Amino acid sequence: MKQGKGKQGQLPQTRRERPPWQALCEPDAKPGPQQAYGAAQSHVLNDDYMERFEKGFAELAGLSGTPARPEPPQRTAYLPEGHVISGAMDSKLCFWRKGSVRSDTLKGGHSGPISALAHLASAGGVLSASYDKTLRWWECSGGTALPRCTAELTGHTAPVLQLCSDGASSAASGDRGGGLVAWDLQTGTARLQIKGAHAGHVTALCMGTTATAWDCISGGQDGMLVAWDFRSKASIWRAAAHVNQAGKGAVGNVVDLGTSIGTAGADGTVSLWQPQSGAAKPVASIRLPDFPYCLTAADSVMFCGCGDGFILAISEAGGKELYRLKGNAAAVRTLDVMGSSLVAAGDDGSAVTFSFGV
Repeated sequence: MKQGKGKQGQLPQTRRERPPWQALCEPDAKPGPQQAYGAAQSHVLNDDYMERFEKGFAELAGLSGTPARPEPPQRTAYLPEGHVISGAMDSKLCFWRKGSVRSDTLKGGHSGPISALAHLASAGGVLSASYDKTLRWWECSGGTALPRCTAELTGHTAPVLQLCSDGASSAASGDRGGGLVAWDLQTGTARLQIKGAHAGHVTALCMGTTATAWDCISGGQDGMLVAWDFRSKASIWRAAAHVNQAGKGAVGNVVDLGTSIGTAGADGTVSLWQPQSGAAKPVASIRLPDFPYCLTAADSVMFCGCGDGFILAISEAGGKELYRLKGNAAAVRTLDVMGSSLVAAGDDGSAVTFSFGV
């Protein structure tokens, strides 16, 4: 990745957009001051909110009539042809054809909120995870044809929160009870099932590469970082990544940088870890200006989206902050590196694109 000439941090903003579905989901009025929460408080309240949502979901599903406004998508998967599959808390999966502002609801979907989506290009499909404790495989035949649900994967005993894949035939998922399941998507069976992989929720997952000694790394609500070997069905090492003096914390995000691992946690820090001989050595830790909501990487640089709308660029070499960008007017919820662009989307309802200099 080229960072461009001139001063670091002067990456030009090229586009700010609202997704096509937002106009359909615009609230009647802006929330008042009593409804405004800080980024960290919002994160803490999320568990309670989702628990109450799940308990009331069966009752809501039994009500007749159509909601005045559809649920805005919470998760998306992008297909090579430019189409999009989105999932929301209403349990629906929708297929958006390229260039269209109308969608089709996919049949044979979940009975609970959609928590994650993963596109596996080599396998020609999309994997979805849900609060109904299952995963589903959607076969994408290409073109404008609707994806079809061809398999349901069961094995979790609690709502599935996290999902990651190698883009081909393997995936891993984590649930609210701390359970971890590794999947062989060629056979549709579980390669590994660990109950109590973490104390509390599984909050982050990252697949390894062919160059790593592990198959998957998980982070939990217990603040622990764990590397897993699917073949031996055991952990390789464990590290207290984001645990405070009171023994509490949570790993919010994990990225594999090749020679090291980057994490962001509820303690408001981004950390670098160097795996070695059955252990992970802490290399660096940087204090963030606000709560970290998302973390991604390109080459040897991590990008962290924070609750104040800023994006911090952090180098793998020493864990130093290179520059920071103003992304969104509110919390930056998701980041993605697409070619020579960095795309950020946040609570202000906009998408912001930055172009790396030449």
